[in-house]
Amino acid sequence: SVQAPQTYSVQAPQTYSVQAPQTYSVQAPGAVYAMTQPTTYVTPSEPQVLPQAASMVAYPGMPTAQSYFPTSVQMAWQNHFDAFGKQDLDKIMLDYDESSVVRSYDNTSGQKTQFQGLAQIRNMFATLFAELSDLTTMKAPVIDVDEEPKTVFLVWECPGCGYKTATDTFVFGPDLKIKRQNIVVTKGPSAAAAAPSPSASPASSPDAKSSKKASSKKSSSKKTSKKKGCC
Repeated sequence: SVQAPQTYSVQAPQTYSVQAPQTYSVQAPGAVYAMTQPTTYVTPSEPQVLPQAASMVAYPGMPTAQSYFPTSVQMAWQNHFDAFGKQDLDKIMLDYDESSVVRSYDNTSGQKTQFQGLAQIRNMFATLFAELSDLTTMKAPVIDVDEEPKTVFLVWECPGCGYKTATDTFVFGPDLKIKRQNIVVTKGPSAAAAAPSPSASPASSPDAKSSKKASSKKSSSKKTSKKKGCC
């Protein structure tokens, strides 16, 4: 008998990879390890007072702890207007810095004056406030506040103190300080100076009336004596 042929299959050779031995270190018992605590940031609920800007110069009597940071032209102008009405030098100077320039022209005298920096502008307001001793006749018929451009146009008068009319133009900088201020004033006699004093009026003075009568009598007596002498 003839056997059927047998078939043999040869498997492909297999490749085995041997991993390198791994080393593990065991920490000594009783070792203490510190864990880093998470950082906590606390936001203050109360508003913080920021330090004053470099342009704010302290003068004797000025509240240095006061913080003033306007966020609009209207806010800065309101501070200036309130300080002017109260004649508060410290408050009004918060709107100026060393780069500020104020130019004033007097229509009556034809004199132009310039004030630059905090010291000169402060002295200007001190003199002006002394002249404006009575604000009962103070009026401001025109106040135009413009956020863009940062300007204010003001027309005011105080005839009781000799200021017939005045105009101011304010130009604010990016920091909302007044960088330029132009003033034109027309002065006249104050109400007190213009009003005549009752004692100074010769017509209303009793002494003046009696002296008039006396001189009139003397004159008529001289005329009579002359006539008598001629006769």
